[in-house]
Amino acid sequence: MGQRLLQKRRVLEPIAERLGCVSVSNAVFAQAQEQKGLPFLDEATDKQLSAESIGDMEKVVGLCEKALREGLDDENKKFARQLAASTLLKISEQRASKIAEQQRDKRWQGIRDLAVKDLEKARSFDDNNANVHMMRARLLALPGGNRNEALASADRAIKLFADDKRELVRALLLRSGLRTDPQEQI
Repeated sequence: MGQRLLQKRRVLEPIAERLGCVSVSNAVFAQAQEQKGLPFLDEATDKQLSAESIGDMEKVVGLCEKALREGLDDENKKFARQLAASTLLKISEQRASKIAEQQRDKRWQGIRDLAVKDLEKARSFDDNNANVHMMRARLLALPGGNRNEALASADRAIKLFADDKRELVRALLLRSGLRTDPQEQI
């Protein structure tokens, strides 16, 4: 898209100068400069559709980060952040599924730590993704995790799921299971 805008500038610039509309030319150029990251975001979107492995998904996140660094307009910045956050959630879900398989082995804690780290990064992209907070609460509730942080994530998920009654019930049940005082569990 950035290339197309530069091509438009080349076509429109001589016409705009003849008409005394230099600002049109500058506006097109400014828009192209603001969108330098768009090719990376397009590539991230394409890769997301075919991503199967954690490595594939990590490439999607890397492309989103590069797109944000290079520059995007506000709408595309929001999309890039959401794409990165949802991809990191998928990565953590894949890692979490391996925890159940390896819980008899000490390595499961390392997998949990990697998944929590992915979720922390997802929160940095989009702190309003309730599913990120739910997964984080579940993982931190496991042995060796941080119950207070798990409760904080469950509380955040409850706030974010306020309009989704089914998910709200799941979040309330999760928080109830994290509390130690029977009165608070109700």
